Amino acid sequence: MLALGLALGVGAWRGRASDSSDTVQIPGELSQANNVVFTQNGHLGLVATYAELTGEAGRSLYSFNTETGRLLTRLDISPMGVNPTRLQLGGGNILVVSARSTAKDQAAFIIVPVRQDGSFEEGKMVSLSIAVPMTEEEQTLPDEVGMTADGKFGIYSNKTSVFVFATATGQIYGYEQIIKESDFSPENIIESLTYDPTSNRLGLIQRQDGRFQLLVYSISEDGQLRFENRIKLLKQEVLGFGSNVAFDSTGTQVYVASSNLGLLSAYDIASARAVFRQWIPNFDELGKDQARDLPVILQFNAQSRRLFIQKPGHIQKPGHGKPGGPKIGGRVAVIDTDTAEVRFSLKFEEDLRGATLDGNGQTAYTLLESELRSFNVETGELSNTKPVASKTLNLALDGQEGLIGVTTTDSVHLVRSE
Repeated sequence: MLALGLALGVGAWRGRASDSSDTVQIPGELSQANNVVFTQNGHLGLVATYAELTGEAGRSLYSFNTETGRLLTRLDISPMGVNPTRLQLGGGNILVVSARSTAKDQAAFIIVPVRQDGSFEEGKMVSLSIAVPMTEEEQTLPDEVGMTADGKFGIYSNKTSVFVFATATGQIYGYEQIIKESDFSPENIIESLTYDPTSNRLGLIQRQDGRFQLLVYSISEDGQLRFENRIKLLKQEVLGFGSNVAFDSTGTQVYVASSNLGLLSAYDIASARAVFRQWIPNFDELGKDQARDLPVILQFNAQSRRLFIQKPGHIQKPGHGKPGGPKIGGRVAVIDTDTAEVRFSLKFEEDLRGATLDGNGQTAYTLLESELRSFNVETGELSNTKPVASKTLNLALDGQEGLIGVTTTDSVHLVRSE
């Protein structure tokens, strides 16, 4: 149960220490990959279990009331998929669940509308599976899915190709093979997908022969992929596995940050030329191998036109990190995109489990192992610290209602910012 929040101005917490509604107990086990999503009005939350209490592969999707903390509805996603990880909620409360297919080397997606009372429209539930190439050195199963603003289409990359599918039917509408399967390897791979529904821009990070490049697309109204441009990064830049990109609200610029150099670059998409480059204090690493294990996550805030950058200190890719290495703390930074000015850059001793900006871009929230911290973006000063729970996994923020969901292995802790 959450400790009592302190009213300390910007970034203060509003908690109810004596009320069990602050903690949603989940009858199953969550992993670090499991996320929480909230409906637009903030009244409902959704989470999936990676494993069941019996020890079997997870197959449960839950909705809960964010005011009472009460579980509302359970949906069994098997046999369509097991071990669900990422949830994506789009327009019309269309939910896409990323999971592992019961067939070998396939990603499964369960698509179901969510009613206002938290129940699932099972009659409209559809699923699809997409084969994912694997090698002895590359065994990851991507789970990142983009959704168009109207919720009609989902976007997925299986490390070699890009798929656009209709959420109503699961039918593939758009497809492009970028890498031949015969050429696929850890050195020739699409490492991540970022889709921004506001600007309708899709960014793919491709690693090819040790170098990185960005492939930018948009999605047409009928679900077709439209190629915008290819942007080659500097030869010496390394992007950590799990890194993403960000787009400005007009879709004319794309932002990317290197894991080894601590360099943020803004590119004009139409010309593929750099608009600015800015070094971020505390974000560079000693070696390329170390940098490969440290993703850099970017979030663009349209209201403040600021870019929020986070670099978790723990290893993201299973089996990819070298045990016994030096402990690396997390870092966060905020940059004004109009001036390329670094507002602040902070380095922590603890692991950074998650971080985000609030809706207006004025407060930064960080989850550091067992506590939440908030920072004033204008000054970089600590606004508040709040113990949450031990062994936290990650966090999610509902920007409109200021509701934060912090996950542990068996619960979701709800914190409301003032």
